Amino acid sequence: MGVASRPEIHDERRLAELGYEQSLHHGWTSFSNFAISFTIISLFAVLDEDAPVRGV
Repeated sequence: MGVASRPEIHDERRLAELGYEQSLHHGWTSFSNFAISFTIISLFAVLDEDAPVRGV
């Protein structure tokens, strides 16, 4: 299979014909970072709440 016949190349050409550029944004926004951190901390809190109490 040659480089020019790859499906990705065809897709890029078709998108260009329609006036679009193939792109994908990779990155974390401040809100995404906060949401993931809050979720993880919440899970730890729930798991710790179900743990048996030590030192009683």
